[in-house]
Amino acid sequence: MEETTTTQPAAAPKATRKPKNAPVEKSTVVLRRADKRHAVTDSTLLVRPVFTEKTLLGGAKNQYVFEVSLDANKVSVKKAVYNLYGQMPTAVNILRQKGKDVRYGRMSGTRKDWKKAIVSMAKGVSIAPDLT
Repeated sequence: MEETTTTQPAAAPKATRKPKNAPVEKSTVVLRRADKRHAVTDSTLLVRPVFTEKTLLGGAKNQYVFEVSLDANKVSVKKAVYNLYGQMPTAVNILRQKGKDVRYGRMSGTRKDWKKAIVSMAKGVSIAPDLT
C-alpha cells in the first residue's frame, strides 16, 4: 500500500499590533502642510505676463515681467521660462508686492499679495508672451 501524505499550508503569522507609544520608524515619511498642496507645474508657476507701459519699455532691454505664484523662487522661475519658451534667462529678479488697501463704500479691505519676476534674456534673444 502506498502512503499518501498531504502537506498543510503553513499558517500565516498573526499581525501584531504596535503599542500606542511605539517609536516611529525612520522610513516613515511625514508630510508637511506645504507638501499636501497641489503640484506646481511650469504653467501654474508663471501666472501671467504683466503688460504695463513700464514693462513694455523693458522689452527693449530684453526684460520680461511675469506674475508668479507666491511659492516661486528664482531657480524655479528660470526653469519654467526655459521649459515654456525654450530660451534660458540670464537673470531673474523677484519682487513681492503687498496688496493695496481698498474701500468699497463703507467696506474696507485689501487686495491679495502677489509676486512678480523680472526675467532678463541674453542680447538678441527674445520670447513672445501672449498679449492676453
